[in-house]
Amino acid sequence: MPKHPDLLIEKRRDEILEAFLALYAHTNLNDITIKTVAEAAHFTRATIYNYFKNIDEIFICAYQKEYLLWAEDLQKLLAENDSFTASGFADAIAGTLVRRERMLRFSVADFHEREANCRREFVFSHKEAFSQAIRLMHDCFAKYFPEKSEEDITRMLYIFFPFMHGMYRYVDLTPVQVEARKAAHMPLKETSVYELAYNMILQILK
Repeated sequence: MPKHPDLLIEKRRDEILEAFLALYAHTNLNDITIKTVAEAAHFTRATIYNYFKNIDEIFICAYQKEYLLWAEDLQKLLAENDSFTASGFADAIAGTLVRRERMLRFSVADFHEREANCRREFVFSHKEAFSQAIRLMHDCFAKYFPEKSEEDITRMLYIFFPFMHGMYRYVDLTPVQVEARKAAHMPLKETSVYELAYNMILQILK
């Protein structure tokens, strides 16, 4: 058992996040409550409230950890590759996003409304994790495509991240949604995280 107060707080928060993520794997986010998380973590609700004031803070903290995991993927990509073709880079980045499907799911889950219900410490920590991901994507563009100016890279980042944050809505379809799209003759075929990310990156590198 950690004796340092900060280590104990971190351990307890990690245990709560593990319970939340276990629920999230098979439960609609709107159906997850402090009560259900407490039951899954084998804590009392009072214990949960010692570390998070509401379910939105748990969500933001989990989202933050997903960004940090993606940042590790990007750091590894930078460290292990000296150069890329455009198609090779698109393949590599698309692969990192396929491995971070939960991060993409989080990004379409009414994020801004949930963040508004969180204390400053959680908002600031999440923004730092997000900022780290932005910096790493910047460094990827700068390293592998040195012909791109800072203005070009900024433009690409402003295309990449908004697209990334919305892309999961186009791949996470229920059977009813698939049927409705067909009935509406929607001119979009079913796709995947990899296909969307790969094609988007090739487009912004042109």
